[in-house]
Amino acid sequence: MPKVFNYEVQRSADNDAHGATLKFSLLDSIPPGVLEEALKLRSAIESTNRDIVIVLDRVQAMEAYGSYLSRLEETMVAGFGSELQDFSMAWFLLSQLREDFIKLYGQRVRSAYIRLLTQIVACIGVPALLYGSAVSPWSTWWWPSLQGNIEAQVRTAAWVICGVCVSVWLSFVIRTRQLEWSMLTSLDPDGLSPVTRIGLVLAVTYVFALLLKLGGITIAIGSLNLSNFILQPSIAILVGLIGGLGGDALADIVVGRVRGLANSPNSGEAGVAARAGTVALPRR
Repeated sequence: MPKVFNYEVQRSADNDAHGATLKFSLLDSIPPGVLEEALKLRSAIESTNRDIVIVLDRVQAMEAYGSYLSRLEETMVAGFGSELQDFSMAWFLLSQLREDFIKLYGQRVRSAYIRLLTQIVACIGVPALLYGSAVSPWSTWWWPSLQGNIEAQVRTAAWVICGVCVSVWLSFVIRTRQLEWSMLTSLDPDGLSPVTRIGLVLAVTYVFALLLKLGGITIAIGSLNLSNFILQPSIAILVGLIGGLGGDALADIVVGRVRGLANSPNSGEAGVAARAGTVALPRR
């Protein structure tokens, strides 16, 4: 098979700090049916090189970059040489490189993210836990305006925050047990930072809680009605857990319910109650 690309590896004096640049130049005469596959392989090699640099820099192991760069050069020789009749060997070498890299550095990336997420969850969740369990009973002494219903709502918000923090942490740990290559540079599925993820989940959960309180959504688990979360801390924590573990599914439910209520011809609490959605979960 004739060559499709000329390629070169541009190294610099600070190669171990910033990685090398892979340069490809497309030849003028391209055999029919070869260009599309060649472009895919070139893009995969370039993205793999970029991701390796990002991950090694993140785990402070750039000294290992040279060995992976050599393997990428082997892949380019196999894929863009003149002796092979297809790109199967190049794809095999590239997949083996990725698998070996994930085995060696995947858990290090995951552990570093878990440590960061744990610190953020602790900074947000522990104060909320302390307020809900210890400070709240004495809050009316130093803040008299927090009496009655207002104090209960503030305390409930603290318990919901606790549930969200725990569920976001659990969701990440469960979801990343098996790492894929695409997850190495961004462990969050939407590319969000841990703080942004928790804030987004909190926002969706509070809208969900508001709909529960107004009767826009009714969820029953056996004989347990989540609408009573204002009165019981355990139910408030459960609402927070559902908010974090529900993910995109809960966000879709909340958005759909809000749109339904906004388009309702009825108004006020009567309209909300008339169009309340009910989800009944069987008792186990």
